[in-house]
Amino acid sequence: MDGKTRPRSLIVTVFALVLAIGAIGIGVASAETTGDTFTGCLKGGTLTKVAIGSEPVSQCSSSSTEVSWNETGTPGVLGFYTRSLDISRSLNDDQQTNGTATCDTGDVATGGGYNAYTAGASDAQAFVRNNRPEGEDGWHVEVDNFTGQPVAVYADVFVRCADVTP
Repeated sequence: MDGKTRPRSLIVTVFALVLAIGAIGIGVASAETTGDTFTGCLKGGTLTKVAIGSEPVSQCSSSSTEVSWNETGTPGVLGFYTRSLDISRSLNDDQQTNGTATCDTGDVATGGGYNAYTAGASDAQAFVRNNRPEGEDGWHVEVDNFTGQPVAVYADVFVRCADVTP
């Protein structure tokens, strides 16, 4: 082999490799935009013979398992936000008030709570009986007045929500 043949064959090889990588990139990009199914062979935690479609590049060996998956996948959490509900009510002794802050339709509550205080003729404080989740999408708070006198209850009920709706 002369000195000119080696560089020329190296250039041809590199060029062919660049074309092959470009073709793979185009195939992957089209799969990402169309939500195609991928199929391959799984053995010992390694995927081989992966192809776009319902068949691997070639038949899986008897010691491998054929697996398929969809590039789209299950949607996840898009973000988090907080919703609140204000409660302002005068309560006589032995009365209660409550409220539930809720997430947007289809979203999921991940937690919640309240800020509350009472105002009355003395330092008497109403009692927060419930501070809990309400279903999949809300947070519920209940305030009872067992002070023996009328009080004004002010509460801010809040829920932290996961945005899971596209």
